[in-house]
This record gives sequence, structure tokens and C-alpha cells, in this order.
Amino acid sequence: MKFVMSLVFIVFSTLIYANPIHKYSPTYVKINVEKFNSESITCLTKAIYFESNTQPRVGMYAVAEVILNRVRSDKFPDSICGVVTQRTTHEYKLCQFSYFCDGRPEKVLSQMMYRKCKEIAILAILNQDKKITKGATHYHATYVTPYWSKTLVKTIRIGDHIFYREDESS
Repeated sequence: MKFVMSLVFIVFSTLIYANPIHKYSPTYVKINVEKFNSESITCLTKAIYFESNTQPRVGMYAVAEVILNRVRSDKFPDSICGVVTQRTTHEYKLCQFSYFCDGRPEKVLSQMMYRKCKEIAILAILNQDKKITKGATHYHATYVTPYWSKTLVKTIRIGDHIFYREDESS
């Protein structure tokens, strides 16, 4: 009898104090698939490869996320290739992404790493509801301090990169 009463008590208290079942509620992001073709995957793959191939996978994904955040922003071009190849107005630097205008040829030295970057590019395009950079539209390596870093909100550091977004209150 004590066993049955103990069992009833355990079941009853579990039902009362159990955490409610949480339903998965995805964050929906409007994705214009017309913008994401093989050319855009190639542009994103190259940007990941040349900007972050020494970073952990999450760091490579974060660089891809920044590019996709810029595509969705009204302040940047509305395509991946447009964002990656965008020029700046500052004399000392010609492009938003340094690898594109550093004067060195974009030569892929590791096909295995390039394939990994392509996988990450595709994952980033397909999983745009992930927000690991917390909305970042800018990043830089930890060994530099660009002038714009003081005007933006720091969101996260991943590997050797620091990520930033614009201040939503301004």
C-alpha cells in the first residue's frame, strides 16, 4: 500500500510541477530565392574562404551571416555578390571585404577547405533564422581597430573576429 501511495504521489507531483512542453517556434525570415543562385553561392564561398578559413566553423558561419545580414539591409547592395564586391569611399581601403581588393590573386590553396566553406555558405543561406552574430553587419580581425568600430555596438567575438551591429536606438 505504501508503494502504491508513493507511486501516486510521485506521478501527481510530476504532473503538477513538470515543466510545460515547449513548442518549437521558428523565426521566419523572408528569403528571396531569386537572389541565391550558383553565382551567389560562389561569391559567398569565396568570401568565407578568403576572409575566415583559419577560423572555427562557427566563425566561418558568422562571416557568412554578416554578408547575409547586409543583403537584407537597406544600407548595402541587395545581393551577395554585390555586398562582397562593394567598394568604399575611403582612399586607404577600396573594398568592404579586404581580400577582394588587396591586390593579391584569389587562389584557392586547399580544395578540401574550399568545399567546407561552400557547405557553410549553403547552410547559411538555408538557415537564415540563426542569429549567432546577433544581427551583425560588420566585423574585423582582433589585431586591427578600424575607425568605425567605435560607432557600432559590439555583439560577439568568435575566433579572431569581433562582430558589430548598428545601434538600434539611434
